[in-house]
Amino acid sequence: MTHERAAVGHAGEQPGWRSHTFADGVRSLTLVDPLDAALAGRLWTRVSELIERGCRRLVVDASSIEPTGEQCALLAAVFAGRPPSYQAVVVAPPGSELVDLLPSTVGVALSLSDAHAQLRRGTVRRRSAPAAPAARLPDAERRALSVRQSLRWAERAARERDYERALSWLNVVERTDGDLDPHWRAARKHWAEQLTE
Repeated sequence: MTHERAAVGHAGEQPGWRSHTFADGVRSLTLVDPLDAALAGRLWTRVSELIERGCRRLVVDASSIEPTGEQCALLAAVFAGRPPSYQAVVVAPPGSELVDLLPSTVGVALSLSDAHAQLRRGTVRRRSAPAAPAARLPDAERRALSVRQSLRWAERAARERDYERALSWLNVVERTDGDLDPHWRAARKHWAEQLTE
């Protein structure tokens, strides 16, 4: 097994996960910090890099996050709108609403060993959340949630003057939901101009 530290995006930022590559090629990212918008943005970037570099089997251990609420929505948005060119399993805390929020192509497990076994077999599965308080979100609602979260991340990146990341979040929205509305097209134009200054 090889280890690497999470890439640090900006000076002073601390990594928010541990990364491992197993002998069979499975990549594992284990969250070690609370998942906020900044960490979710870095995680989205890292997952994108791994997929672009040929990673086809990925485990994200999110067992340390809160089982409901914003952290689940943030993690679900990391996987939204991605092409099915890889297999991923998320290790979720018991009773997590991630079961309802993640795209149907992403498996859910309660342990790292189960996640790894799913990838080794080549079939990922969804676990039912025990005593889930609500029914599974419809695809349209899940897509709308990921679009709203991506737009929040774009705004946050722009506030931090990270216009390249802000523009990449708008690209995610376009891939997920189609054309941007006039407000976001104007924002994209402004942010692109900031990059060239």
